[in-house]
Amino acid sequence: MTTTDELWHNLTAALNALEDAGECVQFGSHQDASTDWYSVPYVVAARRCQIEVQWDQAGRTWRFLRS
Repeated sequence: MTTTDELWHNLTAALNALEDAGECVQFGSHQDASTDWYSVPYVVAARRCQIEVQWDQAGRTWRFLRS
């Protein structure tokens, strides 16, 4: 079984790998009519100004947007 500490370490390693690859990871949130005015977090590759991952409020899960 994976502990939450291991998951946080894995996330840290993944974020560092994205930075090393030049992705310039940034986090943000937005709300509008498409999110039913809830604040929805997202992760963006700032060098391309493209949202890569966004929280799916209905599914209660993170969603990769380019899949």
